[in-house]
Amino acid sequence: MAATSDTPPSATESTDQTPASAPPRKVWPLPKSAWLRLLITLVALALMACAYIPLGDALATQTNLKPHKSDQSHNMKLARIAKERAEWSIEESVGEALWQWMPHYSEGVVQPLWPRIASNIADDDDHVFLAKGKSWNLWFSGIFLALLAVLLSLRWSPLAVINFTLIAGFGAFLPRSVYFQPEPIYYALFLLSFLCALGLIKRNPLWLYAVFGIVSSLAYLAKGSMGPAVMAFFLLTTYRFLAAVLPRLIGKAGLRPKSRWSWQNHILGTLLFAIAFLFINGPSMSHRYERFGSPTHSFPSYWMWMDSFEEGYVWMGNHNTREKLAAMKPEDKPSLGNYLERHTPETAGRRLADGSWHQVARFFNPKETKQPDKKDAALKPWREILPDRGLHFLLLALPMLALTAAGWWQKAHIRRASKGTVNLKPWFEIGPQAIFLVGIFALYAMLHGWYTQVGDGERFMMALVAPMALGLIAFSEKALRRLRQSADTAEEAPTPRLARTMTWVYLGCHLTLTALIVHRLWQLLQHPVFAS
Repeated sequence: MAATSDTPPSATESTDQTPASAPPRKVWPLPKSAWLRLLITLVALALMACAYIPLGDALATQTNLKPHKSDQSHNMKLARIAKERAEWSIEESVGEALWQWMPHYSEGVVQPLWPRIASNIADDDDHVFLAKGKSWNLWFSGIFLALLAVLLSLRWSPLAVINFTLIAGFGAFLPRSVYFQPEPIYYALFLLSFLCALGLIKRNPLWLYAVFGIVSSLAYLAKGSMGPAVMAFFLLTTYRFLAAVLPRLIGKAGLRPKSRWSWQNHILGTLLFAIAFLFINGPSMSHRYERFGSPTHSFPSYWMWMDSFEEGYVWMGNHNTREKLAAMKPEDKPSLGNYLERHTPETAGRRLADGSWHQVARFFNPKETKQPDKKDAALKPWREILPDRGLHFLLLALPMLALTAAGWWQKAHIRRASKGTVNLKPWFEIGPQAIFLVGIFALYAMLHGWYTQVGDGERFMMALVAPMALGLIAFSEKALRRLRQSADTAEEAPTPRLARTMTWVYLGCHLTLTALIVHRLWQLLQHPVFAS
């Protein structure tokens, strides 16, 4: 019989120990602590709804009152077309009817998911249709965030769940829910895709590849901006795959051969991802191929290499059919190579640098309404719901960095004190996940920064608000749990004072963040007037 130990394997597992030796995580029934976290989360959600509903109503009734503003009327037109094309006919086969029912119709600019969803609430009156679209987005955003908060409460501390929901809900979803545009559903699907990607970078079960394929394909049908994130994920995981496989070809063990990340699963999982992605995108890709000659056609992908929106709009009007696009000469086709031939490297570099800085600066420091200092002066309408975004993310990043540093120091201390006999298992593979988080932000800042010269809008970068908050909080929560576990179970660990101190640091940052956001929401509720 194998000898037993009083020290749990989760705290003193050697790096040579296989992950399969760890006991399976208990999912049901939930422990009492999980029920308590869930109860606190539900109470917090009820309180948040007391601010979310009136502020959403104020935004919907005071701002964006004209249906023809921006591309909203065009989205309504596409929704009415989608409604006509989705109608079933007795003469059609089941497969053909299903094909027509799925989101597929596009004029080359707007992705088909939002028009297809909006077709279910279509109205002939544009003002009524706009109001219905606002209401749908507001309800969808609220329900999605509430369900996600409930799920996160099973693993996260209540303060972490509350702050994530506040930042994501009031900082991203609510401001964009009062437009007849796909941003709310895109933000939700992008966040779910990001969550799947983080999970697959840490460990890669096959089922998660299928889920990733489903949610990322739906996100791509909402906005084509999902594409770079998918490519970034597979670029990173392909590196991990090669790092694991190539050494084996020359007779070496490879990079962390007993890691929970499986290169065999990556091969099969990529196939599952492709099947799910192509099945959901199949009708749309088929329609684009028939109409424009390319299954991935998108006019904004050409606008990227132009100097203004006006230039892109005129070019689109002159190349709006498959025949006209096919007749283009390679030297006339908008592309990076042709752009660099027409512009100096200094011009291209300045466009990238200035645009990226503009996007990053506005992301962390959006315009804030400065109210008059005099008490009797009339208050101005608000512009932003949560303007102190940079401070909010700083309060999330500081405890994450502090906890990670403390954890690695404690891990090294225990290893030295035990003379190498006790080696805590790798923390939580923060390296690849952190690279993905930072890389995604940098990638989209550069892409949207380059595109700023053609079309500028805060809504593009706001898709990163929820994923950034989720990533920073998830890293902190994991690091804090590991710090407590190692302090409680390893005899060679330094005094538990470190774990207690870092716990108070973590709680202090999150309590400060909660107080700042609640104070801001109270200001808005006292004067719920917004600039139109």
